[in-house]
Amino acid sequence: MSFVKLYEYIKPLIDIYIYKYFGEKKEFFFTMFKLLEIKAIENAGKSSIKFETCQMFYKLYYYVIFLFFIILIIWIVYYTLHLNSMALSYNIGLLFKDQIKLKDILAFKQIDNLIYITDNFSFDYVLFFYIFLVILILGIAYYFNSIVNIPEVFREFNLLLPLLVLIVLIGVFYFFYNYTFLNLLSKRANTLKNLFYDNINIEFINNQKLCNYAQKKDKFDDYFVVDKCNDLKSNFNLKKLFAYLTDVINEIYNQDNEITLEKFKTLQDKNGVLYKDKLSSAFFTFVLIRYYIDNNLVEDAKELFSTNNLNSPLTRINPILSLNYDSLMFASSNGLTYDMIQMQRAFNNNKDIYNYVYNDFYNNNSQIQEFIVDIYNICKYKMISVYDYYIMIGMIILCIVIYYFIHHYYYPDKK
Repeated sequence: MSFVKLYEYIKPLIDIYIYKYFGEKKEFFFTMFKLLEIKAIENAGKSSIKFETCQMFYKLYYYVIFLFFIILIIWIVYYTLHLNSMALSYNIGLLFKDQIKLKDILAFKQIDNLIYITDNFSFDYVLFFYIFLVILILGIAYYFNSIVNIPEVFREFNLLLPLLVLIVLIGVFYFFYNYTFLNLLSKRANTLKNLFYDNINIEFINNQKLCNYAQKKDKFDDYFVVDKCNDLKSNFNLKKLFAYLTDVINEIYNQDNEITLEKFKTLQDKNGVLYKDKLSSAFFTFVLIRYYIDNNLVEDAKELFSTNNLNSPLTRINPILSLNYDSLMFASSNGLTYDMIQMQRAFNNNKDIYNYVYNDFYNNNSQIQEFIVDIYNICKYKMISVYDYYIMIGMIILCIVIYYFIHHYYYPDKK
């Protein structure tokens, strides 16, 4: 196809959208400044303050509100298109990925936007902010039309303003329709996040040097990042788990050489941490790291076990999003049975303490996995993804754009 032929197809789009639509908006923009100046003069004449000072105040006041109004409109249109393009890229990306994580699927990605307040109230902060700005635009439009008495605003945005009303109505309907499951999802995600980090044994990671936080292996180690969990795969092995368990058990026996199960249940270290929690969390940490390595999630583990993430409760990442979509479960028994000679030595041949610790770990791990399955079912089968709402708005905008073209291309004389 020649350039001339291609231009014949493109020219109507340029004429309608560039010259006509944006030409009208440019004209409206300057017209509004003139109208606002007139209104400023009218209001200044009614005031007891010096006319010039009052006029300058009103002009500045109206101009700032109007510019803010225009900026909000541009941002809402841009952000809606951005969310739709992101949703499209995510969905297309799934077709080409060899490995899919939960964060690659929009139904699960929405978890990142949830703000947990209480068990009975949570909200999507992106959706809340989005609808709030739309309401703000409508409020300013109403102010100009009804308070300042400039009806040109309603006439100029006779397609956009009804769309914004529709965005609010659909958004409110979406929120209340999903309210129960939204709260449940937020509660589950928040509880799961706490359970994860409560059962990660930082002492085990540091004492056994599972993560290289500070020093490159050599000058060619270009993937090294300070404070990230570097070299996890090469540093991780079962021997280090046995070494840590042995150190903790020896510490216990140094305190009480005749330790019994009943004493062990309440025995604490010098920092007030229960020894049973240290041991069971070491089991969980081992199983968790093995899951990340076995499922080729080392880069995600690098972030999860970074010092900044482990030591910053308010900004911790939600680990569920990095899980492998096709393999959500953590194998809990492999390598942790008491039948192994190394395990018996690590627990100083005290099978009662081992059984108690393993059962505690098993219960915690089972609870975490139950929450993962519950969250999966909510996102996959019960909730409507918030990104479906944005896609719906994007489709409505597309219909309006097409309608505008048809209306002004085929019926240019009709108002």
